Amino acid sequence: MLGVQGERKLPVLLMEISDGDARRVLDAEVEATGVATSFFNERGELIGVNVQVPDVESLRVLAPAKAKETIPLLPLDSLRPYSPDPPPAQRVKVHGTVSFAWQGAFYYIQDGDRAVRVSMRNGAALSPGDRVEILGYPEMRTYFGEITGAEVERIGGGEVPEPVKAGRSRILRRWQPAETM
Repeated sequence: MLGVQGERKLPVLLMEISDGDARRVLDAEVEATGVATSFFNERGELIGVNVQVPDVESLRVLAPAKAKETIPLLPLDSLRPYSPDPPPAQRVKVHGTVSFAWQGAFYYIQDGDRAVRVSMRNGAALSPGDRVEILGYPEMRTYFGEITGAEVERIGGGEVPEPVKAGRSRILRRWQPAETM
């Protein structure tokens, strides 16, 4: 679970939670009561904190999560546009075609000339060409965008996106990390 206050993200570790309770608090706005712990490196520098919560009774739901059906479908190119405000901590919904799959770990989906890496929660077995609906959290990595904690639903089959012919100059000039080449 990830707590968010303003721009700060704080991991909240639930020591015991059932699948049903996890679904109830997933994407909900909650207040957690627990023990804050901190992590230091060998030089004594603070490198992280989290809150450990014993069970779901230590959470109070302030606002329930939106129903999956009410989350609007976003085009891939609008996942993380520039904004001076911090991004919302809610899940997003996107569609795309699988262009690469590393079973059990991650895959890439593409829609038009945009693509994104997806790390899945439910371990769905997918193949290039599958059309999918993704519900997950957009994150920015050092060199690419990613949707994490994704729930995946296969919604059909299709063609594998055509690879883009790319020479050295294109890769060095305008490489898109998730593009099929």
